[in-house]
Formats: sequence, structure tokens, C-alpha cells
Amino acid sequence: MQFIYSRLLVVCLLILVPKLGLGLSLQVKIYGIDKKLEQSIRADLHLQQAISEAKVTPARIRNLYDLSEQQITETLQAKGYYNAHIKSDLSTQQDNWLASFTINPGKPATIAAVHISAIGAGKDDARIQKFLTAPALKIGSIATQEDYEHTKEKLLTEFNSKGYLQATFAENQMAVDKEKNSVNIKFIINTGVLYVFGKINFIDSIYPDALLVRYLPFHAGEAYDLDKLMQFQSNLEQSDLFSKIRFDPITNFDNPNDLLVPINVRLTPKPRNRYTGSIGYGTDTGVRGSLGWLHRRVNTPGHRVLAYISTSKILRTRQTSCD
Repeated sequence: MQFIYSRLLVVCLLILVPKLGLGLSLQVKIYGIDKKLEQSIRADLHLQQAISEAKVTPARIRNLYDLSEQQITETLQAKGYYNAHIKSDLSTQQDNWLASFTINPGKPATIAAVHISAIGAGKDDARIQKFLTAPALKIGSIATQEDYEHTKEKLLTEFNSKGYLQATFAENQMAVDKEKNSVNIKFIINTGVLYVFGKINFIDSIYPDALLVRYLPFHAGEAYDLDKLMQFQSNLEQSDLFSKIRFDPITNFDNPNDLLVPINVRLTPKPRNRYTGSIGYGTDTGVRGSLGWLHRRVNTPGHRVLAYISTSKILRTRQTSCD
């Protein structure tokens, strides 16, 4: 009897609980804009994302719909449309919901002025003057948030690469004039102090420092420069001695007086010996073959021996070199 009562209770509860989230359908329709802009809006629109939710409710649909115009406006502004007009509507028929948005984006705003300057200890550093331009932000081009943010990030990266490791923006703004449908952009970078290369530490290297420093394109005490660090890596790669090269710059931002950047260098050597071989056929030589042997570590100064032999029916050569 108790079992039958429990089943009756469950059935009653299922009848009393409304079908919220079960069997609902939601459509979002957007009119008046091109496909590319529509895709951007749909990607940012929370109401669009709710379509894939397993249990969306009428209350959630209404709440997300109320937020939609603001979200669409923000997406349009990020693409340069600051004078858009949006007409929205939400309707329902039984469990079928339809949200529609008719958008007149207007003309995109264009860049009227771009100002980029530097203040601080490095403001007159000749190495950073070339960074005080922004090719992506051309006068007359569409003023998009993407280009603005990309330029902002790129500026800091470039200043960091020349030793101004704590450069910050004293000012950065994107001032919109809706009446003129134009944008003025300003970046003022405070370079901060200049960091310099510290000691170069070769960690657990099988080669002596006297050999490895020959590949350095800079000296301790020079202005930190990422391009020179990359040149150092290239020099080591071209030596054909290492299979893996890793640099670990060490900074101490907690101490404002410590401007040295020591570099820990970890080098994984290539195998001591390398063997090569080939076989082929030529109309002038007949069957031919070759063997090669490279000994990368004859001694600690890094001398190498290369031996090569090539043979065929009519020609035989042998060559040995040491460097």
C-alpha cells in the first residue's frame, strides 16, 4: 500500500510542476546587416547562446532579451558603428519563442587623429622612436576596437623588447565624436627605467664559457634588447652543436634599484657523432654511394672533424676537414 501511495505522489508532482524548460523552442533573427557583422553579433549575444541550453525557461529568455540591445550595441561599437539604431521584438506562441532584431548600423566611424608619445627616462631613446607610429591606425580608416587594442598591446611589447620592462600607459583613450562620426586616439607611454643585460650564466654546459661567449652579440651592462637575445639564439643554432636552446631572463622588479637582467642559458648538446649515407645511380657514373661522419666534440674548445667519402665505378673522392 505504501508503494502505491509513493507512486501516486510522484505522478501528482509531475503533473503539478510546469513544463518550464521542457519542449521550449527559441529563435533569434537579425535583419539589416551583412553576414559577417551578423556572425559577430551572434557570437557575443547571450540570447543566441541560450538556444543550446538544455533547460532554458521563459523567465531566462525574457532576462536575456532585455540585455540584448546593450550587447548588440557594444559589438557594433567594437566594429566602429557608434550611431546604430536597433528595433527589437520578442514574441511567443505557446512554447515557441522568437526574438527579432532589425539593425541599421549607419556608417562606421573613422579615425580623425592619432597621437602617440613617450615620457619618462627613455623618451629620447633613438631605439624607440620608430615605435611611436601605428600602421594599423591610419587617418581615415575605420576605428575598430580590435585595431585599438592590438596597437595598445603592441606598443607595450615593443617598449619591453628594448629594455623598458615596466613601461606603462600614462594615458590611453579612444574619444568618440558621434556628431562627426569620428574617433581621436591617444597613447602616452611612460617608459620607466631602462634595464640592462646582467651576467650570462651557462647552466651545466659541457662546453667551456670561453667557447660559448664567442656567440654573444652583446655584453653585460648593455641595454636589454630582445632582438640581440634572438640573435644570440640564432648564433648558437648555426653552430650545429645544440639540439635545444633555452633562455631564462631573471628580473627583480621588487627592488627598483636592481636594473640588471642576468640570463640563464641552458643548452642541450647534439649527439657527439653524426653519420650520413646515400646511394644512387647516374648515367655518367653508374652506381654511386657516399658516407659521411661528423665528430662534433673532438675537445672542449669545440673543435670538430668531418670525414666524407664518395665512390662510383669511375670516380672516388675522400675528404677530411677539421674546425
